[in-house]
Amino acid sequence: MPSVLPYLLQLLLGFSKDVSRLRARFMSTLPRGGESHSVLITDIPCLDGHGAAAPVKAMNKLRHTISKVRAPGQSDFKDTELGPSYSSPYEGYKAIEDEVLDPWADARNQLAQGDAESMVRNEMETTYGADKVVAVNVVYDTNKVDPKLQRYDQLKSQLSDITDDFISKIKRRKTNIKRKQITLLPALATKWAKEKYQVGAKPVKVDALEYLPGEMDHLYQEMKADRESIKDSHVPAAFVTFNDRACANSAATGLQTYDETAWRVQPAPGDDEIIWNNLGMRYKQRSARTIIVWAVFIVILIFYLPVTAAIQAVVNLDNARKIPGLGKVADIPFITQVLQGILPGLVLKIFLIILPPILALMAKFEGKISVSTVDFSVVRRYFIFQVFATFIYQFLVGSALSNIQGMISGGISTIVPLLGVSAAQTATFFMSYIMINALGVGMGLLRVVPLIIYFIKDKLAGTERAKYRNWAKQPFSFGTNVANHTIILLLGLAFTCLAPLIAPFCLLYFTLALMVQKYQLIYVVTLPYQAAGRMWIDCFNQIMTGIYFMQAMGICVLLVKRFNFALLLLPLIVMTVAFHVVNLSLFKRPWTLMSLKEAAVLDARDHGDVSPSEVEAVKKKYLSPVFKVDEEEHV
Repeated sequence: MPSVLPYLLQLLLGFSKDVSRLRARFMSTLPRGGESHSVLITDIPCLDGHGAAAPVKAMNKLRHTISKVRAPGQSDFKDTELGPSYSSPYEGYKAIEDEVLDPWADARNQLAQGDAESMVRNEMETTYGADKVVAVNVVYDTNKVDPKLQRYDQLKSQLSDITDDFISKIKRRKTNIKRKQITLLPALATKWAKEKYQVGAKPVKVDALEYLPGEMDHLYQEMKADRESIKDSHVPAAFVTFNDRACANSAATGLQTYDETAWRVQPAPGDDEIIWNNLGMRYKQRSARTIIVWAVFIVILIFYLPVTAAIQAVVNLDNARKIPGLGKVADIPFITQVLQGILPGLVLKIFLIILPPILALMAKFEGKISVSTVDFSVVRRYFIFQVFATFIYQFLVGSALSNIQGMISGGISTIVPLLGVSAAQTATFFMSYIMINALGVGMGLLRVVPLIIYFIKDKLAGTERAKYRNWAKQPFSFGTNVANHTIILLLGLAFTCLAPLIAPFCLLYFTLALMVQKYQLIYVVTLPYQAAGRMWIDCFNQIMTGIYFMQAMGICVLLVKRFNFALLLLPLIVMTVAFHVVNLSLFKRPWTLMSLKEAAVLDARDHGDVSPSEVEAVKKKYLSPVFKVDEEEHV
């Protein structure tokens, strides 16, 4: 271990430098406008009505309290802080008024003189200059219109499918083409459809090519009216686009006000990965939901582990023999060995598969504003869950159950030595678990489950366009795959000193993962976003967790074997912690932010301001989806 650790840390240092360099190169390839020049501002004061009314009672109570503690002989209001009557020892300098410093009071004053967009623009122009802010997109509260937009998009897709199918039949010179019909149910039909098609108590079949355009037109007219009514209804968020990257980078990394619950600025995500409904949450609401989500996560972890262990105990070789038809098969020596090695790990893997979708829903409930931040949350929590469920729990339970009789008969003094001896035996379970994961990764080339799903959807799809959508954009989940890779690495590092035979299994897993997922990322799947290396910080922390477990396992084994100098390895842990802290302090910001010099160099390369066409494009890019349906597209 003392010889391996420096090599591991050197590799991690090299990877950290590479991530910073590659991120900088990728960011330099982004076009002007959009994410490269934009920021997302959340928790804008008073925009949604929160804090719009001045807290008169609270301010009067505060003034009354201060007046009671006023110094004797002090005639006018002057507290020990920089109050309105504070005199600076430097000539010509005066303290800023409290109403200017207070973001809520300042927002109330600005909203009294103008609208929401002018307030956000004025806030950014005051900080960065009037010539630097080129576009402001205030986010509207579209909850009222979103169901209509969703229905409109469904009808549009359905109409496109039917139209394409009808045109293809005409091109093939088919005769007696039967026009597709749609059944209108009385409970679901809209008012105009009931009147036109005389929908009464019974369902009515209507021509699809006639009904769908009419239904879409009525929805569009309703959305147009609703869009005008919601222009005064905002959520506390806005997208601001600057004239250069330097200002956008300064805004995203700076502190806009001293109040951290107002004017929170961050780099803007891609427009196609924004979770619009979560932009309306404020800091306190997100914080409360985060606490709830972590509490639910802990509860799931507590109840998940015993259930999995109980099912693993039931689904064993002896019970498999009792299943009709499997008794003779299970008695075959080769089958017996396979079932003994695979069944427990397979059950654990099946139960873990259903967890990432649950974690993704929890992240969205928590208030994550983009698909990438949801994936990052899944990576972190899925790894933590697997550390407890796959490693710690299985390791302790497996070691205890294999020597439970010896522990009972030998007393407390024999527990630690017996656990140390049986720890190496539990490594066989983790070898089988790694093999199951390697088999799952290898089967990724065949894509059995997506293929089955595709065949089912293909049978249900009525047109060629619908069939195309079934295979055109295949999803890829970083949240699941990254956490699976890091937990396998943790198991390999932790058990290498106990059972070196686990290393070839890890090598097999990562070799297959490299070949299969590299092919999939290039030729098969469609990436939902470009994270630009921001996920590496989670990978780095999880790899360091694996190194900590490797050191802890090594020291525990030496202590169990009564090696007198085992504690001499403690400085290795201190050195690893120091490396972890220093590496994060050196690279945490380069992994997530753009440097000011890099931004200035790119601005000089671009030559000139953002053009009017680019401004219009970015305005439409960060417009709420409800406002992107225009008259020309509808027609």
